[in-house]
Amino acid sequence: MKVLNNKPNGHDQNPLSAAELEAMAQFEASDRDGMVLWRPQVSGNAPAPDCMAYFHGIGRFAISFLSGNYSVEGRRWYHRSGDGDATAVEDPVERVWQAAMAVKEEITRDHDFGPYILAVAVFPDMEPDDALMAVRGRRAVKMLWGMHDLVESVIGQLEESKWRAALCAEYVEKDIRALTRGRAPGAAGSPEEVEVDLSSGELHLHGPKSVVINVASGAQATINIDGSTVGGDALPLLTTTGR
Repeated sequence: MKVLNNKPNGHDQNPLSAAELEAMAQFEASDRDGMVLWRPQVSGNAPAPDCMAYFHGIGRFAISFLSGNYSVEGRRWYHRSGDGDATAVEDPVERVWQAAMAVKEEITRDHDFGPYILAVAVFPDMEPDDALMAVRGRRAVKMLWGMHDLVESVIGQLEESKWRAALCAEYVEKDIRALTRGRAPGAAGSPEEVEVDLSSGELHLHGPKSVVINVASGAQATINIDGSTVGGDALPLLTTTGR
């Protein structure tokens, strides 16, 4: 499968966890048709899943990795990382569900229908826990335990009767554009596209004939650097589209 890491485009600069790196390797090694996007971006302050997995002809999966050990007392959740003390946390299953719905809202703007997304919570450091599964109740969040054969385990959470035969690369690409603000890292057709940090106030360019600047509002500016021409006519030094 093709794996895209949207981390450089987002504000969250935390490194991928060990579980996420292991999952990324498993997805990349899979011969399933599809794509996985890490660190999808959603609007506002809504939570986002750790990755979106797209399997052609099967479905969309919003996956969150809940590392460490979780426990429940009554309906109160606790989390322990390593040998530390358990601390009270917000219901992680509810957050996984909200993340999947935030993705659905984001990509629905690019579709004329409401795409079905399955929310999956992966507990990479835990064995199956009946108490956690019981407190999940009837909420439509699937739980996976450990990292063994992750790709097929994820697919197995969706009943075959609910597979989306029409889900193909065209729809996936539209989703990816929505979840990367129009920029799909490493996507085909943009091998020379790079992201630069302009916080220093300086930009040094070596070799390109033109530079295309995409602005968050949707505007685009193309700067003609070396006086390129088309049919003998000089291209304008600066071309803008959008607002």
